[in-house]
Amino acid sequence: MSDNRFTEKERIRIAKLHVEEGKSQRVLSIDYGVSQSSIGRWVAKYRNEKMTKNNKK
Repeated sequence: MSDNRFTEKERIRIAKLHVEEGKSQRVLSIDYGVSQSSIGRWVAKYRNEKMTKNNKK
């Protein structure tokens, strides 16, 4: 199933569950019905944007 059904806000929330709360990508994949590779891309984007934002401070 396509991950286009998730808004940007939802993708960020799922990425934060992995990065900040330590939920595994596998568990999130099962819980939300999305591939682990999609979650991996969202996490990478979230981390990159978070680092960019922190470097501007």
